[in-house]
Amino acid sequence: MIKHFLFFFSILLLFTSLFANERQITINKGKPVNVDGILEEGEWDDAGKISIEITDRYSITVYFKHDGENLLFAFDGFLPEIFRVPEVMLDIKNDRSPLMDDNDWWFHASMTDCWSNGSFNDWKSCVRNAESWKANNVIDMKAENKFEMEIPFKLIDLILAESNTIGITFNATDTRSEWNFCPKHAQIALPSSWSEAVINK
Repeated sequence: MIKHFLFFFSILLLFTSLFANERQITINKGKPVNVDGILEEGEWDDAGKISIEITDRYSITVYFKHDGENLLFAFDGFLPEIFRVPEVMLDIKNDRSPLMDDNDWWFHASMTDCWSNGSFNDWKSCVRNAESWKANNVIDMKAENKFEMEIPFKLIDLILAESNTIGITFNATDTRSEWNFCPKHAQIALPSSWSEAVINK
């Protein structure tokens, strides 16, 4: 009986560990990037990466790092036949609130830059080129596009300590009826369902 208990307990620990790894990423410091939608050779070699699953056979790669002043993200793998654009959601205090509040942020890149503090899908905020943060815009949404983002710590009130933990989730969406998140079961308006990111100084 004890052997059976230890076996099942070991399995439970394994699944718990795998689930925790899926829901937490580490954002390390790396070199600055040129936010132009061109993932140049070596530009993201010092970044971490995860995948957003779109279908059983297709996923988008997300790269992440910081340069000491900005959070840096890149999205690679968008296909012309499956329209998606990238979004990043941040919970700066990692308070995992049931609704978005004033420390939660939404960033969207497509033909325009869109962002909001405390809400999402704020299309009234969209401009061709945002001044407070950076993302490359694309002209042909049916092409094989790549996206890069640079989000200043100052904008989101992130004070970098030796190690910070924030809430985070990534979304690849058609903005109307399809939302693909990482972690897979996250919800855009529910910070408590997002992942965590440990930001190392």
